[in-house]
Amino acid sequence: MKYFIGIDVSKHQLDVDWLDTPLCIDNTQSGIKKLVSKFIKLRDTLSLIVCEPSGGYEQQIVKACHKAKLPVHVAHANKIRNFAKSKGLKAKTDKMDARILTEYAKVMKPCADSLLLSKNAIQIKELLKRREQL
Repeated sequence: MKYFIGIDVSKHQLDVDWLDTPLCIDNTQSGIKKLVSKFIKLRDTLSLIVCEPSGGYEQQIVKACHKAKLPVHVAHANKIRNFAKSKGLKAKTDKMDARILTEYAKVMKPCADSLLLSKNAIQIKELLKRREQL
C-alpha cells in the first residue's frame, strides 16, 4: 500500500496527517529531523508528502525531505482551498488542513517537486513576488 502524508505548516509547528492519525511536531531543526527519520522508515511505501506554502515556514521541511531523497510536493494554496470547498468543508483547523492535504494527494496525485532552488533563486523569487505586490 502506498501512503500519502499531508503536512500543515505554521511558524511554530507542523501538523502531520500521519497514516490517517494526527501528529503535531515542533517546526524546529530537531522536530524536522525526527519527522524525516519517520518518513525514511516508510520510504518503500511512501508515495508523496504534500504541504502548502506558508510564507517560507515550509522551506525547512521541504529541504530536509529533498536532502533525504523523499518525494515532496508544495501544492498551490488555491488548489487546496478549492479542493476542500469541493468536498463541502468549511471549518478550518490545522489538523483538518493536514487531512485535506493528504486527501488532495490521494485524489489528484501531483508529481513530486524535482527542483530544489538555490538560496539566490529563492531570494530572486521572493523579490519578484514582492515587486508584484507593490
